[in-house]
Amino acid sequence: MKFHKKYPKAELHQEVEPSIVKFRHLEPCWHCGELTEYYHIDFDMPLCSHQCVKAKLEEYNKNGRN
Repeated sequence: MKFHKKYPKAELHQEVEPSIVKFRHLEPCWHCGELTEYYHIDFDMPLCSHQCVKAKLEEYNKNGRN
């Protein structure tokens, strides 16, 4: 689910979930490229949904084992 749909009333800089923060401007999601106001603070990159976070975590875990 997209964070902007799950948290439509989130305030600026609010941590809506662990490591997910609403920022002040739109940026392309690091995974899918869709514009998002949400940022994953551990990756220090914009991510728009749970699916995109999961994909990047899987990519990170896969690459970390090589």
